[in-house]
Amino acid sequence: MLRFRKSHASGSPSIPMSPLIDITFLLLIFFMLNLKIIAPEGNFDVTLPQPTAPIAVEAPPAALRVRLQADEAGALRAVLLGSRDLGAGTEAFRRLTAELRRIQTAAAAATPDDWEIEIEADYDLQYEHLVHAISACTAEIDPVTRQTRPLFQKIKFAPPHVPQGA
Repeated sequence: MLRFRKSHASGSPSIPMSPLIDITFLLLIFFMLNLKIIAPEGNFDVTLPQPTAPIAVEAPPAALRVRLQADEAGALRAVLLGSRDLGAGTEAFRRLTAELRRIQTAAAAATPDDWEIEIEADYDLQYEHLVHAISACTAEIDPVTRQTRPLFQKIKFAPPHVPQGA
């Protein structure tokens, strides 16, 4: 016959609390140090319209379409604003910025912030030229103060036309 030993411990079993509290604080410190606070994305500025008489808004010119043409190697061949050829290279992007500034100041009574510029690039164009075009359309650098002045803020992209052989 088997004999079972009787336990002499009376009452409930004791759980050591010091190691549990230590581990809890270590986990808390670990998660606090690994927390990455991210700034909220987007522009959350809300400006309500002022109660004024309605302003006659002229329609944006049809020339707010920028076309970037590439040669066979993917280099920039021409920058077109509407149907106007602005040339190629960095000087073409300076001309593009100047033309957009002229359009923006000519239509100062209208709201050019609501206008969109559509950029259409050839399928084979090198990406750096597209980045230069976006920079030329969104802001210019003041030559005196070296600060950026905003131009047009809304840019959309035309879908690329894939060539037959690609």
